[in-house]
Amino acid sequence: MLTAGECAINRRPTFHSLTFLLFVLMLTALALGACRAPRGSVPTVIPSDTPTPRSTPLPELTPTPQVGSEDNPLTLVLVRPEGVGTAAGRAAASDIAEALSEASDLTVTVELVNTQSDAVLFLCQAGLSSPTAALLDAWGYAQLAGLNCASPSLLLAQGSRVLQDIDVFTPRAAGITRVRELQAGTFCRLDYQDVETWLIPSLILRANGVNPTTSLGFVRDVDDYGEMIAAVASGDCQGGAMTTSNLEEEATSAQSRQISVIEDARLSVPYGVIVYTSSVPLAERDEFASGLSAARGEAEDAFDTLIGGTAFETVGESALEAFDALLQRAGVPLVDAEGT
Repeated sequence: MLTAGECAINRRPTFHSLTFLLFVLMLTALALGACRAPRGSVPTVIPSDTPTPRSTPLPELTPTPQVGSEDNPLTLVLVRPEGVGTAAGRAAASDIAEALSEASDLTVTVELVNTQSDAVLFLCQAGLSSPTAALLDAWGYAQLAGLNCASPSLLLAQGSRVLQDIDVFTPRAAGITRVRELQAGTFCRLDYQDVETWLIPSLILRANGVNPTTSLGFVRDVDDYGEMIAAVASGDCQGGAMTTSNLEEEATSAQSRQISVIEDARLSVPYGVIVYTSSVPLAERDEFASGLSAARGEAEDAFDTLIGGTAFETVGESALEAFDALLQRAGVPLVDAEGT
């Protein structure tokens, strides 16, 4: 019992009161634990009605028109020869297109360009979208090499030959037996754009370790074959180049004894090559090739104006092998697919 002046707070708790308090705390903890949501639980989603998905039809694919049809004609690229006027070239191109279309059962159009470089650029830009063929000379073929824009199929024939030889010749007195010995010497040519006397010979020089723009001592332009032969024979020029046939026809007997041909530098190059982009199927190539002879008979003057030659022959496996090997040694491609 409390006496006067004692406070109830000083009263010590009994064992039973402590036990009861502990029991109440335990119940409270259990109640709170039961109310807390389990960790990581996700509220139950009540499913709802959704519409059944329906497939969307794919757009219809437009088939590519057959190569050689009116909607997808085969384009033949021709280089307008020097001396052929624009009007005359266009008239001849129109005649060739008409003759080829009638003779081959293909719709053929002719695109006239000014240079071999233009023809190569046209081929590379045509790609897979536009079926294209082109007639290239040896220099055009050299520019095309390594670009994978088109592949050779037909060779232009001159009589019974499809290749012509180009010789590098030197003064016999100089004792030059290898192309490499032309370094620091004077080289004669007709002009910087001439295929026979400079562009192809420059590849021969490159393939033999002579840079035509930096390794030669001097490059001299002459007026004609006769002046070039005379300059080499006299020793004024240490080197020159032209086709074997022109050298044999133009050199006098005395000059022939004064000059010497570097035999291992002789290169056989095509008069002309028909190439196709990969978008032209084999069947259409065969159809086009078979129509060339008949078309020449129907438009002979136009063919003589823009194409020349006498016939076309299929490219044999080894026909261009030596030329291709030299181009690799010379470091082709000479241009990229954009023509730069």
